[in-house]
Amino acid sequence: PLVFVLGIILVSFAVTKDDFEGEQFVTSENSVTSLGGDIRSSMCYANATSDDMGLRSVLGLCPFTLDSVPVGAVCMSPEYYHITTEAAHHVCVTGRDVITKMSGTNKGFKEQIGLLGFDDMVLLQLMARVALGGPPTNLFDSNSISVSLRISGKLYFTPNTPDVARVLSTLRNTFQLVDLVYGGTYNTISDVTNMIEEGQTWGIVNIDAPPSGGGISLMISLNASAVPDASVLRPRYEQGGLTPLSYSQYWASGFLTLQQTLYDAVLNNGTVTPTDAATTPVFDKVIIGLVPMGYTPYTKNTFLIIAGALAPLMLVLAYLYPVSQVAKRFVEEKELRLREGTMIMGLGKTAFFCSWLTIYHIQTIILGVVVAILLKATVMPGSDWFLIFITFTLFGMGTVHLSAMLATLFSSSKVTALVVPLLYFAMAIPSFAIPDGTADGIYPLLSLLCPVPFSVGLKLMFGYEINNGMGWGDLASETDKPMNMGGVLGFLIFDIIIYTVLMLYFDVVVPKQWGSTYHPCFCFMFCCRKSETDEDEEAGSSAAANQTRPWLSKNSHLVQRQLEMDRVNGNSKTARGNVNDVVLDTVQEYPLPISQATVPVSYTHLTLPTKRIV
Repeated sequence: PLVFVLGIILVSFAVTKDDFEGEQFVTSENSVTSLGGDIRSSMCYANATSDDMGLRSVLGLCPFTLDSVPVGAVCMSPEYYHITTEAAHHVCVTGRDVITKMSGTNKGFKEQIGLLGFDDMVLLQLMARVALGGPPTNLFDSNSISVSLRISGKLYFTPNTPDVARVLSTLRNTFQLVDLVYGGTYNTISDVTNMIEEGQTWGIVNIDAPPSGGGISLMISLNASAVPDASVLRPRYEQGGLTPLSYSQYWASGFLTLQQTLYDAVLNNGTVTPTDAATTPVFDKVIIGLVPMGYTPYTKNTFLIIAGALAPLMLVLAYLYPVSQVAKRFVEEKELRLREGTMIMGLGKTAFFCSWLTIYHIQTIILGVVVAILLKATVMPGSDWFLIFITFTLFGMGTVHLSAMLATLFSSSKVTALVVPLLYFAMAIPSFAIPDGTADGIYPLLSLLCPVPFSVGLKLMFGYEINNGMGWGDLASETDKPMNMGGVLGFLIFDIIIYTVLMLYFDVVVPKQWGSTYHPCFCFMFCCRKSETDEDEEAGSSAAANQTRPWLSKNSHLVQRQLEMDRVNGNSKTARGNVNDVVLDTVQEYPLPISQATVPVSYTHLTLPTKRIV
């Protein structure tokens, strides 16, 4: 691992950093840019016999008919663009200047761009459908300016009250294209959502008086694909600058236009009480523009952006060789029977495993200290040193316990050296093969494989370093996906415990070439046997007090008599063995007191089955 860390540091020195100054976009020198005039000059109406919905009055008549559309002009087709209003079929786009500007807005507005009026926003939506390929085919496409513009259609109002009727009357008196997009007034929002059609709805406007009385309650609902996603918090470690640029969708979707238009209509038609109106700004008297929020100076570190994806893979694979060698040395000790020899001489299993783990834990701690110092001084100067140290140390300890656990499954060191690296590599694959956006519940299961939480932790640390580094206050961050740093450290500790328990269990139940093994359910069997042994000892002690012990088997066909031996002023020792149906009873008896006898008398009786007598 130390070699890989040094390689990453050398690569980081070869990649340059770019410094960017901060920028503020709201200044008195900036002018508000409007596209309203460009939109109307780039469109025309191609039906000279009608003026349905006011389109011809707003756009002007085209100098051509639908049968002779010139090159460069595009007219709307009802079959392709899903426009239900008959008047909209005659809309033509003759210029590309606005479309070019709209293509630039996909990168965001860096100047103060004014909000479009209601009629201009409706025309822009029609133009987008004509020039940008009709409505979006998939409403779950990635959010962009073009998607926001093309998600248009009917505008519905709720509930069916006098207040809503007055607002609609004011809108019709103020704008010419209200009836072009008006979809009707309904009692509830659910009534609208049950009948709207995909790709043909602009939004729902709900105007209601609050329960407390006075004022007005206004709610604008648009398609989720047309506006930025405001339900997800941005991670703190994202790079500075003007990213992402989805804020422009508030302008392109018409949300801000609807907000300003409806506020003006509510204030001008008497829906709001005079007291409320006196304290509420009149929006039609000021120029409203949209600009992005400014940002502070930042440094773009290209290496950290790339290393966030590659460095975790390299550092996880850097432990392939240590895992293989530790497991191999465990098995070599079994092959040489050194462990059995030390056990015969009285060494306990606790001391045996503690000696191994202590040695490798000391090596892991030293490695963690060196790696943390190197990374803190070079690649991660903003992160906490002890946090780097504890991450690498816990993972190193986890690999040691993992190696010891895998070693209990093998009896050949050569096989171990070949198979264990493959097993470790297979355990590391999920952390890099699973795509982003995978369900969060998958990672707690995969975190039982120690390379997974380690790789997630490294990605977080490199990501935080892009901004200003990771500290202890970031351990419980709610914006980190798929887990925060606190979860990473918790899973690394949990993995060490699990591997230790499995190591001790496999060591006594897995069959091996030398030594005895236990039954896989030995824990339960031990409890049962202990209970039976206690009962047998109680029953045997009670019977021995009332009768003599038969030393020879009653079922033997070779000897039909019993030999009874009484103890006389001494101790007797008995042993009974059973090997392949051969019963051996041995009795050592002291017929005289120990002070009067120097050599004990031994009696041995061998009982064999009748069929084995030659």
